Amino acid sequence: MFRAVPTVRSNPTQRTEALVSVAGAVLEAVQDEQRLAARVADLAAETLGGLAGVWLSRADTGEARWVTDGYGRMGTELAELLRDHVKEHLAASADGVARPVLASGQEARLAEWMRAGNVGAYSLFPIVAGGRLLGGLAITWPGEWCPLATEDLEYAKTLAGLAGVTMFNARILADSAVAMDELRQHSELIEHMSDAVISCDAEGRVVSWNAGADRVYGYSNAEATGCDLFALLCTEFVASDDVPVSREEVLRLAAEGGWQGESRERRSDGAALVTMASLTGRFDREGRMELILVNRDITAQRREEHEALHDALTGLPNRRMLTLRLYDAYARACRYNRSLAVLFIDLDGFKPINDTYGHAAGDEVLKAVANRVTVAVRGTDTVGRIGGDEFVVVLQETGSRESVIEVTRRILDAVAEPVEIGATSVEVLASIGIAHAIEPKIEDTADELLAAADLAMYEAKRQRIGMAFSEFEEPS
Repeated sequence: MFRAVPTVRSNPTQRTEALVSVAGAVLEAVQDEQRLAARVADLAAETLGGLAGVWLSRADTGEARWVTDGYGRMGTELAELLRDHVKEHLAASADGVARPVLASGQEARLAEWMRAGNVGAYSLFPIVAGGRLLGGLAITWPGEWCPLATEDLEYAKTLAGLAGVTMFNARILADSAVAMDELRQHSELIEHMSDAVISCDAEGRVVSWNAGADRVYGYSNAEATGCDLFALLCTEFVASDDVPVSREEVLRLAAEGGWQGESRERRSDGAALVTMASLTGRFDREGRMELILVNRDITAQRREEHEALHDALTGLPNRRMLTLRLYDAYARACRYNRSLAVLFIDLDGFKPINDTYGHAAGDEVLKAVANRVTVAVRGTDTVGRIGGDEFVVVLQETGSRESVIEVTRRILDAVAEPVEIGATSVEVLASIGIAHAIEPKIEDTADELLAAADLAMYEAKRQRIGMAFSEFEEPS
């Protein structure tokens, strides 16, 4: 049924109470927006007389639908017609009220609906908020004239306007509730992540610290919050190619969009830790950068990878790792026309040490030799143990033959130094074969370079001369 009462003017107190009722119905509108619309129709009918109805526009499609019974009998088409009427004439109306001044075609259609409902004059009041048409209030009377005075129009306009603001606030509140629920779920998800999720302020102090960070680092939220994150964890950054990266460079990249790489850190118990780190910068209102970090513990993974590619006794690259680095170095040497040398080292007098003092003593000698050879070359060179008492050194950008000889002599002298094993001092010597590619050719291979160094090593051992060159290094 229509919301309708006899045409009797209400007093100002009733109208004020009606406006207060609508303005205070936000929570009710959150639960049921249609119930608020029905209340607006009731209040309009009670305070202004005539027949009153409200339609609402769907937020997703804009389709108009009646939420009060009387106009609902006339169907959705009337609601669409009234909605279009309000849209067309709202902007042109000086007081924000759409009156029956339609174009002839639309006016005829609307008049037809009015006759079907046994009503005549009408006024339409838009329910608008946030710059959007949420719906409209329709009031109709029998006959051909509108009985509303100017103050009545202003009141109806205010009633519809309050309804719009109330609905708009209700939608915001509902959206906020949904957003808060999503935020809560998001927070719970972060809290239960196995990764460490940490945020820091512009000074690098910990602001948030999830349960994953507790598990990864061993510090509780209370212990970590407020601390300088990088000082707390002794953080060092490493790029994907295992090259150290300064904190300043990481922060610069984080500010420009993000940085990903590895970090070498320490747990609360002092244990070494390797994490796959992702740092993102965001700026606060004062333009200072805050940090968000998502770190995943990959210590076990890196340990397994290291064990697969390194010699268990000396920690040097094993044959597999050495081969990979040799291939890579040879490819770069060919691409940039840089010289390259391979030294194949075999120890003389090692077997008697094993036979006389045992394998534990032999292991100590091998570890000492590995350390001495590593110290004797540059950090960019590679020293590997390929088995037994055999070592290989890959020298990059070697320059002249004399430079290679100088490095080789340094290795020979370092290996010849006595090794102290308990109260015993033992000595070994080295035979080194050298393959020097002064002008590496793409048609040659890294395997051929290594094989040439191996043959030269046997020649050095046979002649007892310490070192011997292969012919590989001679340019054509």
